[in-house]
Amino acid sequence: MAVPLDVTDHEQAAAAAAAGIERFGRIDVLVNNAVPSSGLRAACAGQAAPLRPTPMRSARS
Repeated sequence: MAVPLDVTDHEQAAAAAAAGIERFGRIDVLVNNAVPSSGLRAACAGQAAPLRPTPMRSARS
């Protein structure tokens, strides 16, 4: 299930999680595939970077 949303908006993120739970009964795996536009350009150019967790407070700034 893909859900477009603003990852800096906690209410949208909570609603997306609730939609997943309503549809499937639980969430076993959650993939946050949000990247800043500069990261998207790098990914499209075939440049890879290691995955790392990003705290919500960092995403909002």
